[in-house]
Amino acid sequence: MNKTTDCNENVLNANDDSSTAPVPLPFGVNFYGSSFQSLWVNNNGNVTFGGPLSTYTPIGLAGTSSQIIAPFFADADTRSAGSQPVAYVWGETTYEGLGGDFGLDVIKEGSPTSARVSCPSDAQIVAVEEVATAGASSLSYDVDTQTYNYVWKTEPSWAGTCRVFQKVLGDGNSHRATFRFVR
Repeated sequence: MNKTTDCNENVLNANDDSSTAPVPLPFGVNFYGSSFQSLWVNNNGNVTFGGPLSTYTPIGLAGTSSQIIAPFFADADTRSAGSQPVAYVWGETTYEGLGGDFGLDVIKEGSPTSARVSCPSDAQIVAVEEVATAGASSLSYDVDTQTYNYVWKTEPSWAGTCRVFQKVLGDGNSHRATFRFVR
């Protein structure tokens, strides 16, 4: 999330479910007892050790045989107009002088939004694994896991519908996902 062009140093061409060739690391990584000197950057929002993960199957991360780090794990197709290709760089990354915690203003004011859409006939249904009781939608940062958590307050009247959820980050990058509410 560096605001310079450094994060665009390496770009995975627009694709659906592709991966880079092995990316050599400037240091060895001990990942749960196995040592690696390279990794693969996969278009679906993750990196893997030992080989690419070229397809997306909606499973829990514990269900994959790949050794994976997945800050984002979804089916991403970057070929359509307006999509941004996956770009990556290693080293110390900062955003406006901050380290891992970029503050709670990383989401642009007025975002996220959601709107009702037609449900695609070929939509895959993935069971929600974790539900939080929300008084209102909120963003928080977990220092221990160094992850952001967005609790999305939904409405009971959305049962049986599909909605597109879109968030725009402070740097202008936009991310969207479509959800089918079964209850």
